[in-house]
Amino acid sequence: MDIKYRRFAIGTKERPTVFLMKSGEVSEDAEDAQLFETIEEANAEIQKCDEPELFKLYDVEISVQGI
Repeated sequence: MDIKYRRFAIGTKERPTVFLMKSGEVSEDAEDAQLFETIEEANAEIQKCDEPELFKLYDVEISVQGI
């Protein structure tokens, strides 16, 4: 059985390979990105940033295979 689900990551508009981490810092390592279950949660986190206009949401599809 395979399972697919979506999460949302916050990245910078200027450099799409830079993601917001749980610490509030940014990282170029996608594995460090904080994932959000809903768009609303992710948007709320963006609004907490000093310059929210610099960030955007990225849709992440997670696939778990062979369960």
